[in-house]
Amino acid sequence: MKPLVYVESSVVSYLTARVSDDPVKSAWQLVTTQWWQTKMHACQAVISPYVIEEVSAGNPAAAKLRIDAIRGLCDARGYRLPELVSPLEMMEN
Repeated sequence: MKPLVYVESSVVSYLTARVSDDPVKSAWQLVTTQWWQTKMHACQAVISPYVIEEVSAGNPAAAKLRIDAIRGLCDARGYRLPELVSPLEMMEN
């Protein structure tokens, strides 16, 4: 049985953010990316609706990256992700 791992919003933020100039933040980003790429498959990762809400907030481009990162986790749990669109895209519909 795979270990159950709760992925909270700071993990997703470290995973998708631009590389920080701060050496501590940069190290966390590197470790998070390495874990996501090499260890995630060995876990049963779960998130909550609150994580979806948190990663959907803020800069639309950054939020899209965060949402895309958790899309597979959400699909596996039956959560519906928000669809982010720009104001121009909203006007087209």
